[in-house]
Amino acid sequence: IKVEVKITRADETAVAKYNEVAKANGAALVISPISFEVVAKTTKADGSTGEVGINKFRNFVERVMEIPAGVDPGKITTGIVFNPDGTYSHVPTYVYQKDGKWYARINSLTNSTYTLIYNEAAFADAQGRWYEQIVSEMASRKIINGKSETSFDGKASITRAEFAAILIRALGLTDDGVSSFSDVRNRDWYYGSVGTGVEYSLVNGYLDGSFKPEAAITRLEAMIMVQRAAKIADYSGIAGNLAPFSDGRKIDAWAKSAAEFNVGSGLIVGNDGKLRPGDKISRAETATVILRLLQKAELVDVRTKI
Repeated sequence: IKVEVKITRADETAVAKYNEVAKANGAALVISPISFEVVAKTTKADGSTGEVGINKFRNFVERVMEIPAGVDPGKITTGIVFNPDGTYSHVPTYVYQKDGKWYARINSLTNSTYTLIYNEAAFADAQGRWYEQIVSEMASRKIINGKSETSFDGKASITRAEFAAILIRALGLTDDGVSSFSDVRNRDWYYGSVGTGVEYSLVNGYLDGSFKPEAAITRLEAMIMVQRAAKIADYSGIAGNLAPFSDGRKIDAWAKSAAEFNVGSGLIVGNDGKLRPGDKISRAETATVILRLLQKAELVDVRTKI
């Protein structure tokens, strides 16, 4: 088997189409879209040949784009991947400089057409709050959405389905999975996200076959999912000590490693000496934890220090 990488730059017609898609979503293309395709070429015993596209990967595959001279790297918000249905999604993107030139390293688990965009997002109700810059960056990267264009509602709790969907978008996974949970129907907006979560071992259901998508996710449940996401991101992290937290002993043995991982890696921090594993995690805390994971795994460059 011979593996081949095909790189194709979009023609003028395709660029115009992609530009319209970006504009419709309030963004602007920074460079022309580029298609990356990995194929396996096979030769059988009888001499016949074949070609099979490799469309999904279990770990991230890097694509590096050189940023053309004259393009301000500060105007690059993130990389995106264009989907078959005409939409586009975030892919983890690390912008860096080397030998006087600027590059964008896109980390993806699929084959597709990629480009870099400039996009700004901010929420009036987040101004002046500790999470203002965090949620702005996460929304600008097309990872998290507000309750409206001006409202983020950072103190509100978040459901299990919403947390799974945000985590999947953060990793650049497609939300086209298939779910078999008894309470997740194919007409639900989160059906594909939950299915992808199962495919990549990010989520589990309950013994009765349910997922409880509308239930508020706890801080401990979030820690477990984040630890699983770290494996996909190839981030090993550090196991921390739960002893300093007065409620650390309340964490069951089966979930202890997830809590230790999040604490030791600096992804989750306590409050007033407590870890609060059973409390609901807020929307602002969700954005913070997931952005920290992306930064520590070096899937995105650090723009907001947290």
